[in-house]
This record gives sequence, C-alpha cells and structure tokens, in this order.
Amino acid sequence: MVKIVDHEERCRDIVQVTAQIISKEGMSAATTRHIARMAQSSLGMLTHYFINKDEIVTCALNWCDECFIS
Repeated sequence: MVKIVDHEERCRDIVQVTAQIISKEGMSAATTRHIARMAQSSLGMLTHYFINKDEIVTCALNWCDECFIS
C-alpha cells in the first residue's frame, strides 16, 4: 500500500520543530540529527526537503517572523 504524504505539511512540521529547538535550546542545539529526531524523521528526509541545515534554519526563522507579523 502506498503511503500518501502531504509534502507541504511535512516541510512545515520540520520548520516548526526547528523553530522550537532554537527557541528552547538555542541555535547550537539545532543540529540536523536533533531536528530529524524531534521531527520523527530521518536525515534523508531532511535532505529531501532542504538543501542543508542553513536552509532549514532560515525557513524556521522566516516562519517565526511571519508569526509575529500576523
């Protein structure tokens, strides 16, 4: 049976988890391994959606910025 995945939702989950890690534990805690573990994902999943950790962190910070502007 094929698993249907909402890619936008999955990407958004990774970004939100990253933002939570940064908020609670600091930027240095936002390693790809930690992000993957907290997002209940794998490192391969992260690289499927994002080029590198910098892109994940940038998206997380932009997401936070949008939350405060709204």
